[in-house]
Amino acid sequence: MKQIIRGFVFTFFVIFLNCAFLDFSYAQKAKKSSKSSKQVKSSQSTNKSKAAKYISRGKSRIKQKKYSDALSDFRKAHKLFPSKTTQNYIKRLLPIIKKQRASSSKNKNLNKSVVEKKSIPSPYQLSKEFFEISNELESSIRKMKIATMNLKPIDNKTLEQKRDERLKSLNMNIVKRPDDRRVLRELAIEHEKNGDFLDAKNIYLGMIENNPKEPDYHYFLGTLYSKMGKKNNAGFAFKEALYLDPNHKPTLEALSIYGTNSLSQLLVDDLINHSIENTSNNGSAQILNKTRDLYNSENYSDLIEFSQENEKEFSQSSSLVFYKGKSYEALGKNEEAKSQYKIAIEIDKSDIRSSVALGDIYFLESNYVYSAIVYNSVLENDPMNVSLINKIGLSYYNGFEWAKAVTIWENLLKLSPNHTEVKKLLPEVYYILSLEYDRKGFSDLSRRSFSNALSVNSNSAVWLPNALKTAAKYYTENGFYQLAIKSYHDAMDIAPNDYDSYNGLGATYWYMGEKQMAISAWQNSLQLNSTQNAAKGWLLLANKSSNQ
Repeated sequence: MKQIIRGFVFTFFVIFLNCAFLDFSYAQKAKKSSKSSKQVKSSQSTNKSKAAKYISRGKSRIKQKKYSDALSDFRKAHKLFPSKTTQNYIKRLLPIIKKQRASSSKNKNLNKSVVEKKSIPSPYQLSKEFFEISNELESSIRKMKIATMNLKPIDNKTLEQKRDERLKSLNMNIVKRPDDRRVLRELAIEHEKNGDFLDAKNIYLGMIENNPKEPDYHYFLGTLYSKMGKKNNAGFAFKEALYLDPNHKPTLEALSIYGTNSLSQLLVDDLINHSIENTSNNGSAQILNKTRDLYNSENYSDLIEFSQENEKEFSQSSSLVFYKGKSYEALGKNEEAKSQYKIAIEIDKSDIRSSVALGDIYFLESNYVYSAIVYNSVLENDPMNVSLINKIGLSYYNGFEWAKAVTIWENLLKLSPNHTEVKKLLPEVYYILSLEYDRKGFSDLSRRSFSNALSVNSNSAVWLPNALKTAAKYYTENGFYQLAIKSYHDAMDIAPNDYDSYNGLGATYWYMGEKQMAISAWQNSLQLNSTQNAAKGWLLLANKSSNQ
């Protein structure tokens, strides 16, 4: 029993000692924790203050575009005192610095040899980069940005995706409604837009097989053959349509449209005569034929009068209205012509002729904003039209929208790699971009742009003088007179007998108020070419101004 009691006492003593030791340990830790907490709070306050200084300096470095230094400051601030603010700044700076480093890496290769032929960067990248980094060129006097707000660069990948989606949707509808005329027509048109003429042809042939007496189907096939350049096939298809319905307006419209391009005039006349013989005296064929005759014989006033007499028929036919617009244009009445072309487009939104004619007038009037808009609207119906794409590029070029011109013409070269005009003008645009990059202090980008110019056409003698003149015109119109004068003199050094450079130089001096120097430049221009009217006109203006 004594042994049990002694054992119990010993155990109780051991437990008591352990508890005492633990209480002491916890007390010591609590003291240390309290002391440490005070130290942490003091340290945090110090770190927050230091972090604030780094943040302030980082913001200042961002304004100076010293992005790497700014990133270092924000990382230091975040290490001292983590916060969402510093974290957000770091996230924003990382992609900017990555882009800079990528650009720097590319430019190192360019520094080895400026004239070395390199692969041309994506025009979309160039366009985006140019407008972002340069904070945009000075606003064009023609307000081209109004147009560019509505016009986006062609993204081939996006276009392909949208095309595939449309085709998938239409094919699904065909499965559900295999005999639906509207869906079949939409699918065929989609194939036409993509240049898949064989698929479109098979759809039309299937429609004719199921309903051979429907003139619309033969007309669809005829327009397709015309686009394909198959004159005889188109003629037979149109003939079938008119034999089924001698007054078939779409076919008569098509003959008016394609007659001058894809079909022989003899065939067109034969088909129209067939329609005339089998319809009333005042039918569509008779009115179309009379309109064509008046236009071809240059009786423009009579044609306009004839249109007023047959107002109802003209109001329903885009082709007839087109001829009316051309008549007004031939008479020098551009406003009336534009009005008629707009009416024709309202009648038939796919009327390419009227749209192009409208765009051409805007272009000739130097209204490049509207010419670009109109041409682009036509491109939706005819995306492979090289001539049309070039006109869009020319609108941007003349409107001083260099990056947009690059985008358009780079895409055009994919369709027509040896396009003569583009091979001359695209290097000019790249060279002007090079000058602008240099003016804004981006020497690496300037060298790259010059390299791109040589990549398109290594023979700079072909395009450089005109590029300098174009740049000089841009500088003059935007008030950079000294840059303009330098560009004109550079052009003269390369092509000393170019009288047009002297005309431009004179105009620059004139806008500067340096009348005598302007007159001298124009006189030099006349010495090089005494028959040209530009210098004569300027000198007359100068003399008139002096006499006032």
